[in-house]
Amino acid sequence: MIFSKKKEIVEPYSVEECGSCKAISKRKFKEGDYIFKSTDKCSSCNGQMLVVKVFGEVFKE
Repeated sequence: MIFSKKKEIVEPYSVEECGSCKAISKRKFKEGDYIFKSTDKCSSCNGQMLVVKVFGEVFKE
């Protein structure tokens, strides 16, 4: 009997949250991201965005 093993791909993401208005956005992970890292300005209120979560989503081929 032959079994085919599907390949799993893990795609990393970062979640950013604004310190002022609490807006949340998910984006692809960038090299050097870590929890509580200051990133860009918020597009809603111009407050400071912080990385609050780093995670991976698994996709099967």
